[in-house]
Amino acid sequence: MGNASLKRPGNTVLEDPFEPEAAIPLDGMAARRGPVWVAVAALLAALAGYMLIGNVAAMVLMMMRGASLETMLTDLPAVVERHGDALLGGNAIGLVLGLGALSLVLARLHTSRPLAYLRLRRADVRGLVLATVGLVAILPFVLWTATLNELVPLPRLLRELEREQMALLEQVLSGEGNILWHLLVIAAVPALCEEVFFRGFVQRNLERGLGLVAGIVVTGATFGFFHLRFSQAVPLVLIGIYLAYLAWQTGTVWIPVLIHFVNNGAMVLLATRTSGEGMLSEVESGTVAWYLVVVGIIVFSACMYALRRRSDQLLKSRSMSPVEEA
Repeated sequence: MGNASLKRPGNTVLEDPFEPEAAIPLDGMAARRGPVWVAVAALLAALAGYMLIGNVAAMVLMMMRGASLETMLTDLPAVVERHGDALLGGNAIGLVLGLGALSLVLARLHTSRPLAYLRLRRADVRGLVLATVGLVAILPFVLWTATLNELVPLPRLLRELEREQMALLEQVLSGEGNILWHLLVIAAVPALCEEVFFRGFVQRNLERGLGLVAGIVVTGATFGFFHLRFSQAVPLVLIGIYLAYLAWQTGTVWIPVLIHFVNNGAMVLLATRTSGEGMLSEVESGTVAWYLVVVGIIVFSACMYALRRRSDQLLKSRSMSPVEEA
């Protein structure tokens, strides 16, 4: 399996093994630009848009609920304690407009088939199950790398900023907010918008410009550092690479979306059940028994082998029957 741009008379197309009878036409104005540079520009635009829109939306929502601008600037923890759900709502708006909507616009500027370009096509249930088991199996190893990440020297200011961010999130989760709302804005919205942007648009462009392996690795690394949590950069990069691999191997971003949701949702439920205080930091920096890491790697390898075989079966069956348009 793989992706490649091929020259055809009068047109340029993107070959996708999950589109055997209809290669994706690169007929948009942006498709003529270098794919790597477009991906870099999209990342900068997404970061700026997400932060600007998210912060403004959060401030507006909190002010609508009675918070004053002066209080937000001088006593943010007190405002978050009273209006934390509004802060999360603003962040979700930033993700929807700064990443999700941007992905659709940029994909349309590349092709007349933007959903296929973003790999927004139906997911296979068996593939989803294997990917989920794979996530659970690899988590002990990912958590183990978090302890190594802690050994990396970071400026004190960065560590303090990260502690404050985690404290604010734990404060919100330990409050009396609606758990369904928390699952929506902390798990569902980030899973959908981040996956469509990173595993949909950015990865597709990096694969075109850098090749398959580099495209997957760079996408995962970019995803990890995009969160600006450097004390957890290694685990985030590893999860990002895993999600990028899933998008390519299964031919759809819906499986990474659901895996992302499961990961974030589990953290929300754990934080809510344990009142949030310090739980997120403890989970991310906790020690893991070596035998769990070994067993996890073995189970993970078996899941990836089974997933590869499942994808090959799906491609073989699709090549023998009419293909649905994405």
